[in-house]
Amino acid sequence: SPMAYIREIPLDELSDKARELYVKNQAQLGHVPNYLKAFAHRPEVFSAWGQLLGAIRGNMTPRRYELVTLAAAGALRSTYCMLAHSAALLRSQLFTEDEVSAIARDYRTAGLTRAEVAMMAFAEKVTREAHTVTAARSIRASRDHRAPTKPRWKRSVRADDCFVCRLCAVWCSRPTDAFCPSSRCSA
Repeated sequence: SPMAYIREIPLDELSDKARELYVKNQAQLGHVPNYLKAFAHRPEVFSAWGQLLGAIRGNMTPRRYELVTLAAAGALRSTYCMLAHSAALLRSQLFTEDEVSAIARDYRTAGLTRAEVAMMAFAEKVTREAHTVTAARSIRASRDHRAPTKPRWKRSVRADDCFVCRLCAVWCSRPTDAFCPSSRCSA
């Protein structure tokens, strides 16, 4: 489906780097996400973002990463990112579909651990009000819930996902059909 604000590059006009990204995502996901179609204009930016993402994920468990990212996507009201990270939780088989739905609706009542609820609340706060988060509060929250990641690291995760969620919103990128058929969703 065409992008609203930027021109989708036809397959025969893709650069070698963009084509390589399309092939890789098609093989891994079974489709080419709409956000990648937007990044096809600047595949080097997508590659750099992927390196940042890899460094962040390398210091978190997949469960923690996806829960924190889901909280940030919810705080941003990003349908696309909520669907994408819910799908990632399902693919990981860490949660059932009903559990993911409950987490997406209200993680506070979804049966997560106290530490996971605190971590998701912190991710929401950093996403919505980063300017109000202080080092002392962050360290205290981490200690209170035995969260092993460093507070500044959590901010980096949020900056990463906020960047992509906001780009998708600016581009008016509709969620990929694999997540949501066009008849049910809009960006």
